[in-house]
Amino acid sequence: MASNLSEDTLKSLKKDDIIKLFINFQKEVLSKIDNLSNEVKMMFGKIESDVQIVKNANKLLRQQVTELQRNTWSNSQYSRRDCLEIVGFSDEVGYNSLEEKVCELFGKIGNPITNDKIQAVHRLHNKKSTIVKLCNRKDCLSILKSRNKLKDISMEELGFTPGTKIFINESLCSYYKVLWSKSKQLFLKKKIAAFYTTNGTVKIRIRENSAPISITHDVDLAEHFPDFDFNRR
Repeated sequence: MASNLSEDTLKSLKKDDIIKLFINFQKEVLSKIDNLSNEVKMMFGKIESDVQIVKNANKLLRQQVTELQRNTWSNSQYSRRDCLEIVGFSDEVGYNSLEEKVCELFGKIGNPITNDKIQAVHRLHNKKSTIVKLCNRKDCLSILKSRNKLKDISMEELGFTPGTKIFINESLCSYYKVLWSKSKQLFLKKKIAAFYTTNGTVKIRIRENSAPISITHDVDLAEHFPDFDFNRR
């Protein structure tokens, strides 16, 4: 090999021999570079393959975690299927008269519910909402269908000051309330035409006549609105 020749040998070489020696040396170096380049390419190819395997595994894990979360929150919401949330009862309604006022309200919208059809009534910690747990799912659905009659009720007849607004909603678990709040943000920014709940599931319509989309996880919103910043108020 050219690189192994001694200094004395190199000095004794003629010009043509030196040129040939240089050419051979150049070929030798280029060959080593090619071999090294191929090895590097093979190493990078293996690294890229390993990275892709990890990416695929992470994607699968994320999908599995998402589905587990969906099931967990769905079960949490299912436990509330017989519950309603009333918003608007003022502090004037004491705890002892809360159940009576709830029955009176339901009766006003065409659903005469007696005390024996109610399992429990309690205010949430913010005192703005009242949770009503009914004994029968059918009564719950009937009340939800009749809630549009609230606009025709005299609040004074219920003992409230004029102008009081009362709403009857499905009782959502904490995570679904977050999804509801985010859907409301989209609505206020005119990104969607409507949002509502059906059987405890948040639904949105991107356009007035478009098919409803079920929102049961943040990834559903991210899929349709990847550039929307929900943290910005």
